[in-house]
Amino acid sequence: MKKQNENIVPFIATHPGEVLSDEIEARGLTEKEIAAQLRVTDAYLGLILKGEAEVTEDFAFRLEKVLGIPMRFWLTMQQNYYEDTQKIEAKTYQLAYNS
Repeated sequence: MKKQNENIVPFIATHPGEVLSDEIEARGLTEKEIAAQLRVTDAYLGLILKGEAEVTEDFAFRLEKVLGIPMRFWLTMQQNYYEDTQKIEAKTYQLAYNS
């Protein structure tokens, strides 16, 4: 039995980097400060914040330790991003070829 929301196709997919960017700003931190606390390079953090790199288990663990936001939250956001991206692409394909 399908869940009711399985057929919902979002307009955009939200990468966890967008949420992390908002969190950094809300805490009054700089990207350089949070990168140092996470023990990652500024470049790597920048890729995540731009949605060009995925939130891995290791990175999610670091976020939990530094920000106190559960690892599961970040990994679920990443999985939702993958799923939403696929749904959007499938809908776009369907619209393009069924018109």
